Order: sequence, then structure tokens, then C-alpha cells
Amino acid sequence: MAGEAFPQGDNEFRTWLLNFVANEVVVTPLTLPITFFDALNAASTAYGTGLDAHAGTQATAQAQTAAKDGVKATAITDLRAAVAALRANPLFTDAMAAALGLPILDDILTDIVAPTVAPELEMEVAGPQEVRVHFWAPGTP
Repeated sequence: MAGEAFPQGDNEFRTWLLNFVANEVVVTPLTLPITFFDALNAASTAYGTGLDAHAGTQATAQAQTAAKDGVKATAITDLRAAVAALRANPLFTDAMAAALGLPILDDILTDIVAPTVAPELEMEVAGPQEVRVHFWAPGTP
């Protein structure tokens, strides 16, 4: 809403709200209803509790994500070893690979005709120790 100067960050808002509630005596001469600050005190307490719970949940989620990622990395390492052993076995078939959800490798050579005109190329320096090479058929943008 226009004119609001509430801090956007959660912790900053919490500090700001606590200060606002703690300084209610500043507006005492305005004779606002006491329920006004009672509601703000309750909201401030509830917000602090909710923010603390949220921070705890985030920390737990980050730890669980790190644990999950570590277990996944181990599983991937084990899978790579198993797939390499399976693919190296001459009795391993495409049907077996498909049943395991592995891609079917194309082992049939495809003849291609060599181009009659050399492709055009452009080299682009993209940063330190990085060069990009672009190829295209002559006459095409």
C-alpha cells in the first residue's frame, strides 16, 4: 500500500515491529483504543514464533537436502559402475537395457557423404581460457 514503510526482510520486519510495539507510549496522547496495541502485541508475538519456526524448518530442510544429495551422489557412482559392467558384457541385450530404463545405444555405423565444400567457421574468444568455434555450411547465415 502506498506510504507504507514496512521493512521487506523477515528479520528486519520483526525488529521493526518489536520497536513499534515497544514505543506505544509515543502515541498515547492520541487516545487510541487499547485493543489497537493489544492486537499488535499479539501479532508481534505470533510473528516472532512463526519466524523462529520457519527458520528452524529451513535449517532442517537444508540439512536433509544435503544428506539426500550425498546419498544420490553415492547411488549415481554405484549405478555408473553397474551400467559400465553390464554394457561391457557381450550377453547384455537392447531388451535388457530397455527393461532397466537405459538408452539403447546405436552400434550401427551410418554412412555419410563427405561435403564437397569445406564449412565456414568463426572463432570467438569467450573469456579467459575459453574459445568458441562456430561451423556452418557456406552460404547459410
